[in-house]
Amino acid sequence: MSSEKSRWLGKRRIGGSDAPIIVDWKAPGAIPEGERPYKSIVELWAEKTGAVVPDDLKGNEAVEWGHLLEPAIRKKCKIEFGQPIVNPGRYAVQVHKDHDYMTCTLDGLIESANSDINSLFDAHLGKTSLSGPGIVQIKTAGFYMRDKWEGSPPLIYQAQVQHEMEVFGADWSILAALVAGNRFFAYPVLRDVAFCDALCRIEGEFWDLVTRNVQPEIDDSASTAKALAKMYDSPTDSSVELGDEAVILDARRLEAMRIRKSIDKTISLIDNKIKNEIGNNTVGTLPSGVEYSWQEQARAAYEVPAKTFRVLRRKTKAKRN
Repeated sequence: MSSEKSRWLGKRRIGGSDAPIIVDWKAPGAIPEGERPYKSIVELWAEKTGAVVPDDLKGNEAVEWGHLLEPAIRKKCKIEFGQPIVNPGRYAVQVHKDHDYMTCTLDGLIESANSDINSLFDAHLGKTSLSGPGIVQIKTAGFYMRDKWEGSPPLIYQAQVQHEMEVFGADWSILAALVAGNRFFAYPVLRDVAFCDALCRIEGEFWDLVTRNVQPEIDDSASTAKALAKMYDSPTDSSVELGDEAVILDARRLEAMRIRKSIDKTISLIDNKIKNEIGNNTVGTLPSGVEYSWQEQARAAYEVPAKTFRVLRRKTKAKRN
């Protein structure tokens, strides 16, 4: 690891990509389901406190191609706007002037807005007056994300660029994205003062939990399950007495399992009745046009590699006389 990267890792606190996770934590539902961060607040907290090591993204093709395509997207921005895009460097950490736990690294920097950039803002946001330098946030996305970029950028990236503008002190930015390998989007974003004030507050609340080593509320996400598995990966043969909260959780779990079993039985009954209606046909069509298909599906043979993992099970002890 280079000394430059080591210094970068040491300076990182709450970065731009962390901001949407914190927004999603404090304002559930603000970010649409299809755009929500893949990482939970519990996993983020575990990483920041050092309870777990962040996933090594080396070898992740999406991340690798994102880095490789950044120079090409900067070049496209220069062609589109006639203004050079400065590359501050991947490990050049910007730190908030008042909150040293708020940081970011910039994908690009524009020293001042020319007529083409002003025209972009005017076309999307109405007449604006841009001053000072602006930042460029660069994204790459696959074909499946194409619809998310039509008309406006995904909210998850808007939250990220607001964080970056707050940290750097910029009042305007451009979100530039290459989607599906051949579709370029460029959206202007102005700094939202009210949003940035709220962002400073909630990021401060999160960082307070980190510094005091207070775990956020456990949620139902796969990300939190992964974090817990990494945090408690050295089980012993010991036993622990669970408290009153666990008694309540146990009752809730039993009730949830009862409901799930009932729902599963209902779905199985409905499926069987529909199959009976379809018979030896392949497709059954409802008056509304909705179709049910009942087709053969091949399942390839494969071997599952051996691994060990922890499983939560419930059992009832026999009562002693």
